[in-house]
Amino acid sequence: MEHFDPKHICNTSDDRGRYRYEAQPEICKWNCGVLADQLGLVINRADLEPGMEAFNAVYEDEYLRLMSEKLGLTAKDGQKKEDKMLVDTLFDVLTHTGADFTCMFRYLSKLNAFDIDSREHVLNQLVSASETLAQQKRKLDKESGGVSDAQYDMIMMLLKENPARARQYGITPSLVAQVKANREAKEALDATTDDERMESVRTAWVDWIDVYISRIKEEGDAASDGVRRCHMLKVNPLFVLRNHVAQKAIDLAHEGDYEGVQHIFELMAHPFDEPSDEKDLEFAQPQDPSMAPLFHADTNKNRNLRGETAVDEERVIKIPIVDDVIEYLNQQTLKYWLAHDRKPKEVWGLLRLDGLKGRAHLKPRHRYYREYLAKWNAKQAAKKAANNAAIPVTA
Repeated sequence: MEHFDPKHICNTSDDRGRYRYEAQPEICKWNCGVLADQLGLVINRADLEPGMEAFNAVYEDEYLRLMSEKLGLTAKDGQKKEDKMLVDTLFDVLTHTGADFTCMFRYLSKLNAFDIDSREHVLNQLVSASETLAQQKRKLDKESGGVSDAQYDMIMMLLKENPARARQYGITPSLVAQVKANREAKEALDATTDDERMESVRTAWVDWIDVYISRIKEEGDAASDGVRRCHMLKVNPLFVLRNHVAQKAIDLAHEGDYEGVQHIFELMAHPFDEPSDEKDLEFAQPQDPSMAPLFHADTNKNRNLRGETAVDEERVIKIPIVDDVIEYLNQQTLKYWLAHDRKPKEVWGLLRLDGLKGRAHLKPRHRYYREYLAKWNAKQAAKKAANNAAIPVTA
């Protein structure tokens, strides 16, 4: 995870989000329960219950201790409630801003709580590490699976008129609610400008960092604050193995540049050290937001026919609407076009096959054009036959 998302799922096969980031504490507890069940074969289960009952308290204490260490705060009994609120608020801000998780802690590690210029510099860094409006839209579009307005209407119609068939395709009320929520979120983003987004992000960071600075000042003076910064730099890494860093190493290896691969390895092996060459800082940053995200491209999926709302062929659908649903919706689109007498030439354009200069037949969506052409010809032949039958036969 680069830009923070509490619902981030690292394993794409976990389509229910059981192991998403925010669910980790409960999953840890569940795993301990499974272990206790197995140990119950050799140990009285009643003897294990106190450990299970203590899980939440132990977990929360350890979590607060680790987070306090990352923030450079001394965990004090009298401050536990306030520090927990500070940490909880930080994650609320992270959720809103989508800031890069690793960069955020590293930037805070260099914050001089007694220097106004340092505060401004770190604020600018935090804003720059936050998600842009374009990144938010792209992420939401990815989560929505690229479902067009026409397809959404068809899904709603299918769920209403034939719930049993909808369930066969994996379409449930909860799934539709998720898609609807994503669509509403997208509408809100569409109504937001880039400047409004950045102002909202900056305000969120300003509000939090001022509380954080006040908390730091409770611990000591400028001299002790220097000690805090040194300690934080030892627990908050500069380098982590990001997707684009791993890809760079792979590319270098393919090119035979093993010295370059070794260099990246050394950076990752010493994650807390500042590099001697500033160019290496590119490996400490999230992926360039102007670049396409790194994920597996399945070119056999998500062939949506509505040209004006079709998604890129390389996008992988991320919500549990299986290929059968996409095929069903595409067939409904063909029926709609046929019912409205769309000419084959017009359908060719709607399928975005024009301009491919002899390569159209290589596109999977060309199959739908062939199907439509066959149905169109059959319909025209039927019309002609009907007209001929209506002509009276003269003697």
